[in-house]
Amino acid sequence: MNNFEKYLSQIGKQEEVKVNEIKINRNPNLDEICQGYEKWLGEYEELRWEKMYNTALKEYSRQKYTKQDIQDFSIELVKYQERKHFEGTGLFLSALINKSRRKKFVIVTEHLDKTIDFIGYANTKYVDVKGNAGDWAGDSNKGTVSVGGNAGNDAGLDNRGTVNV
Repeated sequence: MNNFEKYLSQIGKQEEVKVNEIKINRNPNLDEICQGYEKWLGEYEELRWEKMYNTALKEYSRQKYTKQDIQDFSIELVKYQERKHFEGTGLFLSALINKSRRKKFVIVTEHLDKTIDFIGYANTKYVDVKGNAGDWAGDSNKGTVSVGGNAGNDAGLDNRGTVNV
């Protein structure tokens, strides 16, 4: 008899306990944002930033999206970073933020290998970026954009608010 068998004989017969299944409910707003983002990426036109921002604002942004929905989406972006035009994602994020009723937002980028351009584009609110931002962070900003890491070229271009890096 090995040590494990001795141990089992000493503790006696154990009652089997059935554990309830864990059910995970995914946020339907996050699913809706992700579906819209995938469509938006497919429509992306390079060098048409204002058009892409306006498309995101009109077609895919909703006032009902909370700051948590948008923060969760920024975390979810890790699965999209190899997609074509990912770098322009800041336009989509900015549209979500500007359309929302909320005033303060956290965008998490520290888990991403690639940077996101245009975070805080045409911003009118408070955006706290936890990590790095790409080029044109806070472009045309009228609110506050605070980047906890590094920012790329032209941060704060045409800024009338506050951009902190």
